[in-house]
Amino acid sequence: MGAGLLTGLLVYATLAATSDPPSDWFATGAEIHDALTFLQLVSVPLACWQGGLEARAGTGWTVECAVRGPWTTTLLSLAPSVLWPCAVFGALVAVLLARAWPHATAGSPPLAAVAYSAALLITMAGLGHVLGCLLPLRIVPVLLGAALYAQRLVSFGEDVLGVEYPTRRTYDGPTLPRDVWSEESTSPWLPWAVPALLVTVVLAAVAVRARRWFAAGPLLLAVVLFGVVRPLGGAVLEPGVGTIPVHCSNDTPVVCVSADREAQRSELADVADHFGRRIDGVRGAPTHYLATADTTFGRAFAADEEAWTAEIELGSPRATRFRNVANDIAEPYWIYDPAYEGHRDLALVKAVTDWLLPAPYRPKDRSPHVRRLAARLTALPEPTRTAWLSRYLTAVQNRDDRLPQLPKAETP
Repeated sequence: MGAGLLTGLLVYATLAATSDPPSDWFATGAEIHDALTFLQLVSVPLACWQGGLEARAGTGWTVECAVRGPWTTTLLSLAPSVLWPCAVFGALVAVLLARAWPHATAGSPPLAAVAYSAALLITMAGLGHVLGCLLPLRIVPVLLGAALYAQRLVSFGEDVLGVEYPTRRTYDGPTLPRDVWSEESTSPWLPWAVPALLVTVVLAAVAVRARRWFAAGPLLLAVVLFGVVRPLGGAVLEPGVGTIPVHCSNDTPVVCVSADREAQRSELADVADHFGRRIDGVRGAPTHYLATADTTFGRAFAADEEAWTAEIELGSPRATRFRNVANDIAEPYWIYDPAYEGHRDLALVKAVTDWLLPAPYRPKDRSPHVRRLAARLTALPEPTRTAWLSRYLTAVQNRDDRLPQLPKAETP
C-alpha cells in the first residue's frame, strides 16, 4: 500500500512542480482539494483491499485472543490504511504550500481547507478499510474505486455528505453602488463542524468493527440526524484565505481593483477612461468599474437600480473587454434573454454599441443600415446626443419594449 501511494505522490508532485505557481492562497486551496481528490481515488480502494486482505487471511482468531482490547486491536488494524494516506497528503500539502509561498499575493494559507481535506481523507480511508473487512471479496475495492470516480464526475464541486467546496473569495473595500462580493456570511464554527462530523463517521465505523455497540449508538445517531436534518447541507466551507482588500480611485468614473490584481489597474483604467469620456454626463452610465479575480463581465446594480457597476474580466483580451462593456451599456438584457430580441430595434442597439466602441473594435460585418444609424448618432450635437442617450439608457434599464427614436441630424 505504501509503495502505491508513494508512486502516486511522486507523479502528482512532479505535475505540480512543472505547472505554473498559483497567484493567491485561494488557488492553493483549490489545488489542495485536487490533491485530496487524487488521493481518494488511490488510497480508498487500497484501504479496502488492505481490510479485505486481513479478513481473507483468516487471522481473526488472533484478535479474539489478543491481550489488547478490541478498541486497540481495531485501531492498529486501521493504522496502515489511514496513516499512509495521511502521510502522503501531508507531504503533498507541504509541497503545495512551499510552492505557493513566494507567489501568493492575498489572503493566508488555507488551513480550513487542509483540515477539511484531511478529515475527509481519514473518513474515506477508514470506511474503505471497514468495508473491506466486512466484504472480503477481491472485486469490492475495484467497484469502490469505480464508484468514487463516478461520484467525482457527477458531483460538480460537492463532496460526500453534500458539502460544497469553496468557489469564491472574500473581498472588503469601500462602499460601491452594490456590495458585489457580498454573500450570506458563514458561521465561524461551520468550517470546523464539517471535519468533526466526518471524523464522527469513521469513529462510528471503528466502533461497529470493534463490536462496541454502546459507543457506536450515539455516534451513528449523530450521523443519522445529520442526514435527516442536514443543518450543514449545501453550506459553503470557507477556504481560510482571509480577506482581499479592494482599492478604489478618486476618479470619475471610479476604478476599483482588488489587491491581488493591482498590477493590472492600468488595464481597467483604460476601459473606464474610454467609456467615461464617451458617455460623460449621460444618465444611466456606469459609475464604477470593478475588477477582481472573480469578476467576469456584467452589471451590478445599486439598491435603487439607478447607479451600477461594470464588472470587467482582466484575463480576457483588450478587444473583448471593450466589447463586453459596450454590450452591457447598450443593451445587456437581450444577450441573456432571447425573448427580448423580438421587442427591440436591434439595428439601433448595434448602432449604439458601435458608437460606444473604439473604431478598431467595431464589427466589420454590420449592415449599411446600422452604419447609417451610427453615423447619425455621431453627427448629432453633443447636448442632443447626451440627452437622447440618457433617454435610451433609461429605457434599456427599465427593459421597455420600445426604444426612443434616434433624432434626425440637424440641417444648417
